Amino acid sequence: MTLWGEEDSEWWKKDWKNMPEFIQEDANSYQSILIHFEGKEDREEFAKLIDQVLTDFTKSIWYPKYDRERPSKYIYLYRPL
Repeated sequence: MTLWGEEDSEWWKKDWKNMPEFIQEDANSYQSILIHFEGKEDREEFAKLIDQVLTDFTKSIWYPKYDRERPSKYIYLYRPL
C-alpha cells in the first residue's frame, strides 16, 4: 500500500500518455574543495581574483559563477479552454 492508499505502483501511467520524456541532467559538481583563509583580507583578495562576492555567511560558491534563473521572474496564467 502507498501513501495514497493505492496498491498499483504504476497508477500514473494511465494519465501519462503522449507526454514528453523527462531526462534529469547531472547537476553535481566536478570537484569540491575546502579553502582556508588566514584573515578577512585574504578572503577579499581571493574574491577579487574569482570575481565573486564572499562574506562571513558564504558557505559555498560555483566557479565559474553559476547564474541561475529565478523562478520568481515567471508568471503563470490560467486560461480556461
